[in-house]
Amino acid sequence: MWKTTLVIIFFSVFYSACENPFLRQNRDVSVVEVSPTKTPKRENPDKPLAEVHFYRGLKFKAAGEYERAIEEFKKSIEAGNDDKEMYRRLAELYLALKKYEEAENYLRIILEKDSKDLMAHWALAKILVENLGKYDEGLKEALLSKELYGKDGSSYVRDRLIGKAYDGLGDYDNAIKHYKLFLKGASYAPDSDDYKETKKRISEIENKKAILNDTVKFK
Repeated sequence: MWKTTLVIIFFSVFYSACENPFLRQNRDVSVVEVSPTKTPKRENPDKPLAEVHFYRGLKFKAAGEYERAIEEFKKSIEAGNDDKEMYRRLAELYLALKKYEEAENYLRIILEKDSKDLMAHWALAKILVENLGKYDEGLKEALLSKELYGKDGSSYVRDRLIGKAYDGLGDYDNAIKHYKLFLKGASYAPDSDDYKETKKRISEIENKKAILNDTVKFK
């Protein structure tokens, strides 16, 4: 009886050890197949629309396609990229295209967002005085720019623009005053075009004043 029992135990162990490995493999695979499969992470998720238009605008700008760059920057703003630097980029592009009124508009938007933006005040002053002939508004912006920048070592540059504004308004005494401040500050570069042009303009104004004085005397 005990011999029969041993024989049964022996064959049971032997069968388990020699079980078909292919069957075992299939069982293992079936277990893997029913387990949930993880969705792989996307390495390059879609960028926000505003960012897409922004980078397109940069590419067009680098390629010199300013009109297309402007359109992309505007779309970026419409999509939510309402940062003042976006408006500055638009102003710079319009200025490069010599569309001064459009540049003026975007500079004013910057100042609505930040009334003390130094670069916007200065750029606006230059456009108003040098390109649009709006001397009264330009003078205010130029004087404000000089005040905001303070003693930065370049105030004489702003004096030249202030002189131009006064010149355009026919206030020749103040024009000469600020022109001379510019010449004093720029005395290190007497051969520069700005220095020569300013010096020439002072001479022209002084000659004009002398002629007017002589006319008054003869009357």
